Amino acid sequence: MGSQPRRGGDNGAEKDEIDVAVAVSPTASSTTSQDQLDHVKAIRRKVDIKILLWYSFVYLIMRIHVSNVTNTAIINLEQGDGIKKQLGIVTSAQWAWVISIFYYPYMMFEPASTLLLKRFSPRVWMSRIMVTWGIISMCQGATQSYSGILACRFFLGLAEAGYYPGVLYHLSFWYPSNKMALRIAFFYACGRYSREAIPVKDRC
Repeated sequence: MGSQPRRGGDNGAEKDEIDVAVAVSPTASSTTSQDQLDHVKAIRRKVDIKILLWYSFVYLIMRIHVSNVTNTAIINLEQGDGIKKQLGIVTSAQWAWVISIFYYPYMMFEPASTLLLKRFSPRVWMSRIMVTWGIISMCQGATQSYSGILACRFFLGLAEAGYYPGVLYHLSFWYPSNKMALRIAFFYACGRYSREAIPVKDRC
């Protein structure tokens, strides 16, 4: 992800920069301006592949993980060995806490996470989110009790807080405002697709 470039403007700003270069060198041809525009487009394509696609893939996995926890309640019910029995969950209220406890730290810590992103830079902070989220996700798969799943879900929300606004903030350094909408739509669509990525038999 590296260091962030200066926040870009719109196409008009890019054209102004090119016009200044042409004014300084009266002999510059239109080919020079086109070369500069092609260079900007090449940089954006590189950012699309190396940053946007990676962020979108991670967001897809995160949303699949969040959605899957609700599906686990019906797995192995016929065999009498479902997740609720394994964790000692006997009431629907307890299971509701398993689902909802993720969102409390997620909401409370999100503003602070966004501010820390500015303090430590996206290269450091977004990497921290991904690594800690991955570690806690693996720990969640090893829980053996109700209190254990509650703790994992709580810290999972804490770890993931700030990812979505952090991605938007980071992308704003690479794209002008008139180029952001399509990228945000693609990123958001990857999260929405997480529901379809879950096998049909797990959603029945």
